[in-house]
Amino acid sequence: MDTLAYPQCVCKRMPAQNPALCSGPFTFAEKGKKVRLTPGPDEQVLALVLDGCVLTDNQPKCDGLFLWCGRGKGAAILIELKGTDLGKGFEQLAYLLHHRPEYRHLRQQLADNCTGPVKDKAFMITSAPISYPQKEALEERYGIRVAAILHSDASSKIPELRTRL
Repeated sequence: MDTLAYPQCVCKRMPAQNPALCSGPFTFAEKGKKVRLTPGPDEQVLALVLDGCVLTDNQPKCDGLFLWCGRGKGAAILIELKGTDLGKGFEQLAYLLHHRPEYRHLRQQLADNCTGPVKDKAFMITSAPISYPQKEALEERYGIRVAAILHSDASSKIPELRTRL
C-alpha cells in the first residue's frame, strides 16, 4: 500500500522513526491505552497518525487511522484513544468523519488501491466503562456509529481489531 501524502506520519518498524503515537508498525499507544491491527495473509495495513502529524490545527480530530485492504474489501478505521471523557471522543471522531477533507482524501486513496468496497469504521479505546444505552445516546447526539468501545489499560491485553473487520 502506498504511504500516501504523509510518509512522516506512517507507523514503522523502527521506533526512532515513528511519530509519538506509534508503538510499532501496526499499534497505536497513548497513556496506557493501546490498539493493534495486525495484517493477515494477503492483507495490507497502514497505521497513520492523524493528531499532531497529518492534522496540526486546533480543530477536533481523532488520534489515528488504520487503512486496511484484504479479502476483496477495505476499511478506513478511525481510532480515538480516550481517558474518561467519552463525549469528547465521540465529538472528535464525528468531526473528522464529517468535516475533514484530509480524511476524505486518504479514504479515496485507499479506495483507489483496494479491490472491492471500502467501509468507514470508528473505534474508541478507553479505560472508562460505558453502558450500551450511554453509547447509543452518544452516537445519536454526534451522528456517528462507533463499531466498538474497547477497554485498554496498562495491564490489559492489547485489543486486536482484525477480528472485528
